[in-house]
Amino acid sequence: MPIKNEFADTQIKFKLNVVEFLRNRFVYDKSEYPEIESIEITSGYLIRNRWLIRLLSLVVIIVLIQFILYGAKHTGNFKDTGASFWFNKGAVISVWGPIILIVAALLAIFQSFVKSTVVIIKTLRFTKRISIKQLDKNREIDQLISFLRSKNVLLFDTRK
Repeated sequence: MPIKNEFADTQIKFKLNVVEFLRNRFVYDKSEYPEIESIEITSGYLIRNRWLIRLLSLVVIIVLIQFILYGAKHTGNFKDTGASFWFNKGAVISVWGPIILIVAALLAIFQSFVKSTVVIIKTLRFTKRISIKQLDKNREIDQLISFLRSKNVLLFDTRK
């Protein structure tokens, strides 16, 4: 099987002479292979500071549930939770807003547990940690490793 000349993911493109870093499919930075000190392909998480995200999300969920319970208790709506409780003017702010924020916090917690294959590129200017989930899904990681070895880049493959 011949080695491909280009590997692309949503945030990075490995081209013949250069690595391009993408944001919304537009190149915002480039790095040529001779200026790259090392590349590491490893298993990791999509979100950095995942413990902070988990902690903040749990705090937000607890505060919002307390907000909903406090409002329902003091307005007497525990006894009558019919349509007037869920669909009046104040329910948008006092009930639906917190419920939507709770769902967003639950999604953030879920995202903090999602694992992916990431590539860590180190140069003198920067160190970038980028997910290559699409390349892993397409089973192109081994071809990418062969491609990068042909570029004489210091390469570490620490996937499990």
